[in-house]
Amino acid sequence: MKLHDIAWFTGLLALSTGLAACGDDVPPRKGDLGNANGDGDTGDGDSDEDDGDDDDGDGDGSEFGDGDDDVGDGDEGDGDGDGDDPGLPTDGALPKGVDAPNDWKWVEMKNTTCRNGSPAGYFHRKGSENSLLIYLNGGGACADKFFCNLNPVDVNHDLPIEFLSHGTPDLIAGVRTQRQQAPEEGIFKRAEAANPVGKWSMIYVPYCTGDIHSGSRKDVEVPEVPGKQQFTGRLNYEKFLDSFGPTFASSDNVLLTGSSAGGFGSLFNADYTIEWFKKHGDKAKVKIVSDSGVPFQDKYMPACLQNKWRKYWGLDDILPKECKDCFNEDGGGLVKGYGTWLFHEKYKGQILGGFVSSLEDEIIRAFYAPGLSATKGAPDDCTLDPGSNTVGQAVFGGGFGNTYEGPAFTDGLKDVIQNVVKRGVVGFYTVPGTPHMHIWRARFYEKNGNDLTMAEWVKDVLAGKATEQGTLFN
Repeated sequence: MKLHDIAWFTGLLALSTGLAACGDDVPPRKGDLGNANGDGDTGDGDSDEDDGDDDDGDGDGSEFGDGDDDVGDGDEGDGDGDGDDPGLPTDGALPKGVDAPNDWKWVEMKNTTCRNGSPAGYFHRKGSENSLLIYLNGGGACADKFFCNLNPVDVNHDLPIEFLSHGTPDLIAGVRTQRQQAPEEGIFKRAEAANPVGKWSMIYVPYCTGDIHSGSRKDVEVPEVPGKQQFTGRLNYEKFLDSFGPTFASSDNVLLTGSSAGGFGSLFNADYTIEWFKKHGDKAKVKIVSDSGVPFQDKYMPACLQNKWRKYWGLDDILPKECKDCFNEDGGGLVKGYGTWLFHEKYKGQILGGFVSSLEDEIIRAFYAPGLSATKGAPDDCTLDPGSNTVGQAVFGGGFGNTYEGPAFTDGLKDVIQNVVKRGVVGFYTVPGTPHMHIWRARFYEKNGNDLTMAEWVKDVLAGKATEQGTLFN
């Protein structure tokens, strides 16, 4: 039996043990993420919850997010942006949307697409202060068969795992059938006095395009992934901003943030967002916070992996043409080129925001590992099998053969802050250990071994301070 097969066999044992132990606590799974046909299981368009038929949140034409007959869904209701330009308000007012939990309103936009071709959309919630939070959700990325199977194909699937060990069932069975929805915790917690954005209006963008909210390509074929993929994250984001943006064009402050894929997306959509608010109001102070989504230089995020992202997602089409070093022939240099242009050329002398990360984030390590060689010590060439590596890391704490080690991640984080964005130009907040995604969890109000809580650090970022928290440079 090959090591790959051993890894999967062991993972399956772990899954079956976990299912037996957890019982009803284990979330339902969708059997085949490669298609959106729906043929008999939960989430299948049959008769189960979230299935697109007759239940709550199901997209049947009677609940929020159904894209059918409700106000604000980009279809046929008042103020919903129907007609020729779905989802776009005609008078500067927000599309009314459809009621969702915790005072959110869901707006589905028919002129946008998730990876499987279904409509995308966003949630909005009005606050009492004249400032706006824009949050981009995470959930992996799609550039190979293994990780595409873990990435939400539509807004009714989610991947909110914190540790690989907790996500072993997801690694085996695919991403869970679970409606994406902002939690009432962390940066979204309105009742917490310590929340610096608790009284702000909020936009929550679900993640369903597999391209770190930055793709610009349609009908893309990824080897061994069924169907054509719609990598339209950036195209969607532009339409979302045109939809909700006019209402908030005169905001005092805007915080663009996100976790995991949304963290990467907040960086790659930073300039577009700043320019949009400059064009439409020229008042808002826009800050960026990337949570668990820090891109590295080529030594720690191999050029061949970057090249795959450029090829499948169309990243080159959204990069600024004036960034001379953004388009290396081997596909590498993405972070050095874009980071230098963003932080030291166009916005030179400004504090744009900051990064939040664990020192050894194991989810992002698994995401970067496919750029490595299958042979330890050999040059990086994208031959490492992501499935064996990730399952091995989840079950045993390490992959088979080569693997992306925790200290290497710490070095990569230190390198990009010290040598690309530069200390004193951005703030950063590091958390010990390996957990993934932080700002929407309870630890947003904890010190995490630091002098400040994450909430206090975000307050500094909003005030234009490049505050450093953690032991990264100790």
